[in-house]
Amino acid sequence: MINKKLCILCTTFLLAIALPTSTKVLAENKDSYFEIGVGVGTNLLQSLDTQQVLIISAMNWRVTEKEKLWFRLEGDTEIIKADNKIILVAGVAPMVRKILPEVKNDLITFFEAGAGLNFISRDGIKDRKFGGCFIFSIMAGAGIKFKIKNHSMNFSYRYRHLSNGGFIPKRRN
Repeated sequence: MINKKLCILCTTFLLAIALPTSTKVLAENKDSYFEIGVGVGTNLLQSLDTQQVLIISAMNWRVTEKEKLWFRLEGDTEIIKADNKIILVAGVAPMVRKILPEVKNDLITFFEAGAGLNFISRDGIKDRKFGGCFIFSIMAGAGIKFKIKNHSMNFSYRYRHLSNGGFIPKRRN
């Protein structure tokens, strides 16, 4: 089992590198911005019966104005509860977000996808073994972005798959 202090240290480091150096510069720049997100979920496989909380800090950069394409670099921390045990997952993921034409004023729809590298505090979830502390996450989602007063808000659905990618042999103990 991975040391929980090491996982917390890695999570702190990954979130720190995702934070902007100056929020004032970002507030004045329409080609980049910082956001924080929180999500809750459950495993789609009923056999695993897990609950998750995902905390994301992301830096966003406009790639093209015409195509409304954005690059995102996310630092994420996921807390998974399975069998009354807590599993921590921390990582970094580059993402691409495609903005669709506006439906109404200040209502924007988008699709996003990406993949990242993560550390996990245990080598598996229930009987699903990863074989090591490094795993990959593949993500895809869709959502809407809207404004409430002067604050932008997102509401989205994201599919997230965790896997060792077949690089590390799975151990069955």
